[in-house]
Amino acid sequence: MLTLKKPIGTRTRRARSKRAQFVTPNLVLFAGILTRHIASPDNPLSRAEHLRREYAEMENGHPAQVMQFLQRAYFVAAQFRRRRGDFERLQAHSFWKPWRQKPSDRRKSKWTLYFIMQATTTEDRNRARKYAAILDGLMQDEVEVSAVASRIKELGGIEAAYEAMQARTGG
Repeated sequence: MLTLKKPIGTRTRRARSKRAQFVTPNLVLFAGILTRHIASPDNPLSRAEHLRREYAEMENGHPAQVMQFLQRAYFVAAQFRRRRGDFERLQAHSFWKPWRQKPSDRRKSKWTLYFIMQATTTEDRNRARKYAAILDGLMQDEVEVSAVASRIKELGGIEAAYEAMQARTGG
C-alpha cells in the first residue's frame, strides 16, 4: 500500500520568528501592544535626520562639501540597504504622508536622499535622483564609504560622475 508524503519543501520549512511591526518611526506594534521604539543613536534613521539638518545648513554648498555630504549619505543608504527593519521605520516616517508613493526598494539610494534632502519640489527631486544615480553606481562598484568623495573627485566631479554612471547603465 502506497502512502502519500508531503513534498520536501513543506516538511523542511522553519517557523518564522515574530518581528515587531512598525506603526511610526517611534512606535512599534509587538504582540498586539503598541510600545515606544528606542533606537540606538547609530541607527540609520537618526543619522539621516542629523544629515538632513546638515544639508539644510549647507544650501548651495561648495562641490567639496557636496562630495562629503554624498559620502555620509552613501553610508546611511548602505545601512538602510542592509537593515530591513530600519528601512521600514523610514517608510513609516511622517515625511511621506503627503506623497502618493512611499519608499519601496531599499536597494535604491533615491529614497534615502529624498528624505535627507527633503525633496518636495521637482528641482529637489531631480537633484536627489542625480545624486542617487552616483551613489547607486558606487554601491554597485562596492566602493568603501571612506573612498566615496575621492572616487567622485577621480571621476571629475559630481556632473562627470553622474554622466559616467548614466553612460554605464545606458540611461
